[in-house]
Amino acid sequence: MSYKRPDIKAGKSYEKLFIHKINKIHDCTFKELHTFSPLDFFCEEKNIYCEVKKRNYKSIYVNPIMIGINKIKFGREKIKNGCTVHFYWRLQDNLFHYELKAKDDEGMFIGDGGRCDRGCDELRKVYYIPISLMDIVL
Repeated sequence: MSYKRPDIKAGKSYEKLFIHKINKIHDCTFKELHTFSPLDFFCEEKNIYCEVKKRNYKSIYVNPIMIGINKIKFGREKIKNGCTVHFYWRLQDNLFHYELKAKDDEGMFIGDGGRCDRGCDELRKVYYIPISLMDIVL
């Protein structure tokens, strides 16, 4: 489906810029995972996974923030194996961070979400994480 190509290209471009920031935040060297891996990066020396999202809107327009159930399920499997999992969202006004836990934090919920602006409906079940559960990274 060619309509996704510009989004994938933009996402990959941002990930390449962002990897330096997470290397510094976590004091380790992350490696990029396969394009179709549920999460973006892995640091083998510290067993840390990271997912990076960039959105072109301010946080006042999107609270809570959605993330695919597949990413939560994959992350929780990795937590069972002793890893930590971090999600980052770059919005227009801040960089938000959430460390995934083995169980849902109060306020997280599953609902319908996705987008329908790329030529077809891409709606599915997603997790919603309130911004109040996140840290702002400076």
